[in-house]
Amino acid sequence: MTRFHAHFAISFFLIFCFAGFGTDNLTYAADQFSNSGEGASQSSKRKIRITRRGRSSSSELTLPQIRAALKNDAGANASLYYRAGFLEEQQGNLYQALRDYSDAVRMKARLADALYRAGVVWEKIGEFYDLRSREKGPTIQGEQLRRAIDSYQSAIRARPDFSDAYYRLSLAYLLGDDMREANEQYQKLHRLEPDTDRTRQLLRLIFKRHQQQSLHR
Repeated sequence: MTRFHAHFAISFFLIFCFAGFGTDNLTYAADQFSNSGEGASQSSKRKIRITRRGRSSSSELTLPQIRAALKNDAGANASLYYRAGFLEEQQGNLYQALRDYSDAVRMKARLADALYRAGVVWEKIGEFYDLRSREKGPTIQGEQLRRAIDSYQSAIRARPDFSDAYYRLSLAYLLGDDMREANEQYQKLHRLEPDTDRTRQLLRLIFKRHQQQSLHR
């Protein structure tokens, strides 16, 4: 028995332990449990720290004010690129959000967080509902899924204990039907979060997809 199949044998037993925990589609699970960066319910105004020529201040900045600060001195306010990207993302301006996250990465401002959010944005851009498969439901187009995976991998390289990135990466591999990689990322997440709701749900999702694949063989 391979290591991969042995893990699923263990998973089969654990599923009964988690029987009271509901199973949802992968997109919902990602939105429900992802807690990196800033929550979607937060206001577009928020007190944030900005560094300007060696001094720190706390200000409530709107997106136009952030743009003005970046135009005035992008180098001194590099951390604002991440905040701008987040606000653009929440407003649905996904490609502008990607540009801002890319600038944050280029300036090495909140590097891991910016890479992670870029992955989330690529998922949003590529999301569609697969009418050919009622079981699969919401999924992500191939090119956007690949870019999301690359972003999560880069975020993990920047922060090896980035549990949110492991979680989203495992889900992304599930959407691409790469069970081996999905399971590997799950195990890494489990080492960081052995007893959380999202870790347990991820196990259920992997097992459910494994069952679906087995039925179609």
